[in-house]
Amino acid sequence: MTNRHRRIATLIAVPLAALMLACGAGGTEDDTAADPPAVDSTTVTAGPPGSAPVPSATTRNPANPPRPDDATVARYIAALEAVDPDIVAGKPDRAVDRGRNQCNSIANWQGDRARLIKDANYRFSTAEHPDGFGEVKGGKIVDIVHEFICPDLPMGEA
Repeated sequence: MTNRHRRIATLIAVPLAALMLACGAGGTEDDTAADPPAVDSTTVTAGPPGSAPVPSATTRNPANPPRPDDATVARYIAALEAVDPDIVAGKPDRAVDRGRNQCNSIANWQGDRARLIKDANYRFSTAEHPDGFGEVKGGKIVDIVHEFICPDLPMGEA
């Protein structure tokens, strides 16, 4: 192999290796602290050969509840601010989105209160509270999210 070929091979191999690492190679089991964003689940049926799949019915993923009505949002935000105003930090839409995402944890970790609190502390972190709000406030966040954002999900035994 000539020097020119080695340089070309290196120019190809280095970005390819970086791309593979960026796509998730080398992760650990502890990388699961944040659940992926919830999405609506859709039933898909096949169309004619060569065509794209066609959604036949859309059902709401119970772990990704719809945005609550304005009155419920107001009560949710007030409840969070009663625990600690920094939880909302003047960004109610972000607090609602974080609550909706926390419903994924409630659905997936029913009965594992320690995990629910850990996930809440991860999701509801701020610049002033980079590790979340601790066990007591984190537990209150979990309860408030469950009460106002996804009350239909069972919490399981603690």
